[in-house]
Amino acid sequence: MSEEAQHPNSATETSTETRRVPGWALAVALAVAVAFGALVVVRVAAPLHGLLFPLRAPVPSDVEEIEQGTSGRGSMKYWIYRTSRDGKSVAQFYEEQGSTCRYSARPIEIREGEPYNVAYCYGYKDGVVQSVAWEVFIAEGYPEEEGPTIFRVYAYDRVPESK
Repeated sequence: MSEEAQHPNSATETSTETRRVPGWALAVALAVAVAFGALVVVRVAAPLHGLLFPLRAPVPSDVEEIEQGTSGRGSMKYWIYRTSRDGKSVAQFYEEQGSTCRYSARPIEIREGEPYNVAYCYGYKDGVVQSVAWEVFIAEGYPEEEGPTIFRVYAYDRVPESK
């Protein structure tokens, strides 16, 4: 019996060699895949973070929200809060958050239940993709059951400053 008869697949085995990919080619392909994956993550992570955790205007912790809504064409949101703090301490909170505040002159005669302006504050916070700017109008002199301090926060998106 011939050798081919004993090993029928030997002729085909020698004609079809298994092709192997060199190790360096695998390493290059892996490096390209990792670089592409990192690029996708970097491009998607920041906008996704902005959607999941949007920037908001700062608000003191000891306040009660009275109302919220949108103003104008929906590009500006507003919130109205009441607090037992005095108006100056609310303005100081916003100054600590990086706002600039302009204080109003205190009225000569303060009548009970007749509100008056205390301060106007404005500021902004830049994020990676999204930034927010705010304006705060602070008034006090409201009756105890209403305030006595009520402030309105307007917040709107702004383009981050390029660095």
